[in-house]
Amino acid sequence: MPTRPICMSDKPVKLIVLSDPARGKSFELTESFIRIGRSEEAEVSIVDGTISGIHCELHLQEDGNYLAKDLGSTNGSRINGDKFTEKTLVNSDILQVGEIEILYDREGATPTTVRSEAGTRVLDLEGTVNTVIPTGLGSLDPTKKSGKKKTPANKSKKIVFGAIGIFSIIVVVMVYQLIANG
Repeated sequence: MPTRPICMSDKPVKLIVLSDPARGKSFELTESFIRIGRSEEAEVSIVDGTISGIHCELHLQEDGNYLAKDLGSTNGSRINGDKFTEKTLVNSDILQVGEIEILYDREGATPTTVRSEAGTRVLDLEGTVNTVIPTGLGSLDPTKKSGKKKTPANKSKKIVFGAIGIFSIIVVVMVYQLIANG
């Protein structure tokens, strides 16, 4: 389907990637038809193994918002955590393609609360980000790498290293007592 340039207001619509490996990357939507995917042919191309070659499409509607259509992708698409096949995006929605979260930003909006699978974020889309970060969410700063995900394996490692540390302290105390009582 050919794309045709659209005349947007002075406040462009953007997609801002919130997830690694493209965290912080911004795409200004200047066409009425946008493809999102891993392929270089996609207008919004994000190289990530969880994203299909052409994962979903965005179609401009009369109200200035885009209609998102999942194209039967392997890992599916979500808006604010809800799976969809077709759904209209509104300001501050979180579009998830594969495992990559993308903020739908219609500039000029007032600070908005958005929800993603990771937690709740309070965003001031005028340029600064104010965050309410539940435990384990991490930083929304695009220059910082996200922290490790909490997994049972990580918890087990912490328990093992904690036990080794306590055992080491006990051994040191016992050796000290043996030497002192010598």
